Amino acid sequence: MSKDQPHPVPRDADDASFSEMVPLKSSKINIVKSPLFLLVMATAAITVLTFQLLSGVGGGQSAQARMDAFATYSYLVAGYMLLLVVVAIFLYSKTDKPLWANFSNFAFVWLVMVTPLAIPYFYIFRTILPGKLVPNMTAIQNFIAMFFAAGLMEELMKVTLVLIGAYVTYNAATWKPKLPDALYKAIRVRGPLDGLMLGIFGGAAFIMIETLNQYVPGLVKSVQQQSGNEFGGYGFGLMLLFPRVAGGIVGHMAWAGITGYFIGLAVVRPSMWWKLIGGAWLVTSALHATWNTQDYFQPFAWISAIAGGALFLACLLKARQLEQTLGRDVDTYGSIVVEKAPAAPQAQPAPAAAAAPASKEKPIAQAIGDLQIALGAGATLDLSNEPALGGKGAGVLGEGTQHPTRPDVLGLKNTGTAEWTATLRDGSTTTIESGRNLRLAPGVKVSFGAVEADVIAL
Repeated sequence: MSKDQPHPVPRDADDASFSEMVPLKSSKINIVKSPLFLLVMATAAITVLTFQLLSGVGGGQSAQARMDAFATYSYLVAGYMLLLVVVAIFLYSKTDKPLWANFSNFAFVWLVMVTPLAIPYFYIFRTILPGKLVPNMTAIQNFIAMFFAAGLMEELMKVTLVLIGAYVTYNAATWKPKLPDALYKAIRVRGPLDGLMLGIFGGAAFIMIETLNQYVPGLVKSVQQQSGNEFGGYGFGLMLLFPRVAGGIVGHMAWAGITGYFIGLAVVRPSMWWKLIGGAWLVTSALHATWNTQDYFQPFAWISAIAGGALFLACLLKARQLEQTLGRDVDTYGSIVVEKAPAAPQAQPAPAAAAAPASKEKPIAQAIGDLQIALGAGATLDLSNEPALGGKGAGVLGEGTQHPTRPDVLGLKNTGTAEWTATLRDGSTTTIESGRNLRLAPGVKVSFGAVEADVIAL
């Protein structure tokens, strides 16, 4: 609730209602829609299953049966730890994209890594390009090989779907009608925050597969063979889980989140797309290669972890701050400077239910055929009130907005329920959903569904 809104009048404090005593029956809450519902249900399931698996790992079955039980136990523990991380970042991000939608990239990366879809990545980066590891390499040779084999290849693998989603979103007018609505909403990248969150989930999937299919079982078998202690191998395997999973915040998840941020930034800053995406790919690949070269120079681990974590956090905070420019308020926790927009001028009666532009704004209007509607900060747009449109503008609602720090830059916020499609001056298209802003500039064209409008200078 906003601090500017009055608090509701409390009920009689002496008499608790039925819904207060039995919250599950309350019509004012919906636990299924809460992001914590998935976490709570996962906690319930994993708690029971891991207790049951203890007897499987330590019981009297065959060694292979104990190894299988340990592998299942490891998957559950690692999966739960990753879920804690991604849900925590999701809640902090304040994104309005549903939690389930971000799992689209988790599923995509998982599919690539366990099917032949991974073959092209390996062939290009580890066969054609110099990503092949050979014995007795120097630190520089190892770094170069890791830059291609681990950096460029794996960082691309984790954001391939993010790139596809960015392309589809940028060309929404063409692709949105061709895709199922659920699929479009799952992969779309409306800006840096969408890209960053999808990248994080892709990094989580990569950690799951690489850790539990390669590193943990490899370490368990190595310790068992060297020491002859079967359960000692399991102990070392569990010890490896924490740095592999929790380290994703400064490793695989951070790197993919950084790249995803810049992919999303390229959607809203398309003139620099190749610099933004290419630069981020190179930087995260270098951080990845630096981490993988720590056996030659231990400080590389500290350099990669600290630099990767700091850059990821900066991208997350900046992505949240940029959400404000797209029409959403943010809870800053004191970590983001949010400049308030100047007070809107007092609205004056004007034709077509719109306020006149403020003195600092460039006079601007929307032209719909012969109809011109003046727009300014604080203006309201309601095309249902325009008789000349013959009812075609029903449900088209908007509000004039002003850039927080540049009073001469105007926007139009979609306050209705239907999506708009805008064609920008560079020819690209973008979707303006309910609650989002469109920057107004002469030459921009807006489709309100049955009504087409041109933004013109007055």
